[in-house]
Amino acid sequence: MKLKYRYMIPLYIAAFLLQTAVLPQLALPVCTPNLLLCLLIMTSFWEEGYMGAVLGIASGIVQDMCFGHMIGIAALCYYAVALGVMAVRHFLYRSSLLSSLLVVLLSTAAYSFLYWGISVIMGSSYRLFYMAETLPFLLLYNGAVSMVLYFIFRSRARRYPEDWYL
Repeated sequence: MKLKYRYMIPLYIAAFLLQTAVLPQLALPVCTPNLLLCLLIMTSFWEEGYMGAVLGIASGIVQDMCFGHMIGIAALCYYAVALGVMAVRHFLYRSSLLSSLLVVLLSTAAYSFLYWGISVIMGSSYRLFYMAETLPFLLLYNGAVSMVLYFIFRSRARRYPEDWYL
């Protein structure tokens, strides 16, 4: 699958606006899904190249400038998650919903722990117990969002007969 930046940049902008303006207004318990992280993971998993990492860094910087207490933490975490997903994608079957869901859940947990760790090192008062309390809800929400994104990305993928198991 080869998506172009002119299609992905508006999608990331829409995800950023939904995540920051619309989702906080909904009555979701504890936290809201991280749409940028879900989009980053699915882009890095389905696309060849570094599009997910580049757009993840850009959206992380914008997210930190608008809402973060320190600039660069989210961008660094998004970049690390994108590199991890790009390293793992060669070992997993991309057309499987289970492997996509596994990658999203592990990447969401890695992002949360990495963000918490860097924040604590930089002197933040972000507590481990708060992160551990919100993590199950974040995993649930990101899993649901990524399943929707999975079907969108899979419908756009080129299908080759040798890619399908018989």
